[in-house]
Amino acid sequence: MTPQTPVTPPVPVTDVAEVVKSTWDSFHMTSDRFIALSLFVLGGFVLGFLVKHFGKIVVIAVVGSIFVLGIFDYLKLVTINYKLMYEILGVKSFSDLGVQFITWGRVHVMEMCALVVGMFISWKYS
Repeated sequence: MTPQTPVTPPVPVTDVAEVVKSTWDSFHMTSDRFIALSLFVLGGFVLGFLVKHFGKIVVIAVVGSIFVLGIFDYLKLVTINYKLMYEILGVKSFSDLGVQFITWGRVHVMEMCALVVGMFISWKYS
């Protein structure tokens, strides 16, 4: 008597649509969430493009404006109402602004990751 080799069952053939659907279902993501994340990727793409092409100009303009306003405020040529600025920004001081941004980023990790991915794609290919 010769030993019999076991017969392996045939592997089911799956098409691409089934693979994509099962992968999509594993994310447990609604279409609203997907649209929101897609918008963050798009926003990151636009932001990355703007930073890459106009970053130096914007930084120089903002820093120069703050510097000039600071000098004008020191010389009493312009009066800056800091209380009103804090109320508009919704913070108690400018250091709270950074803390609020970091807190928002910790709560919305997926959105921040989508934004960063969009920025990297734009930075690399624009």
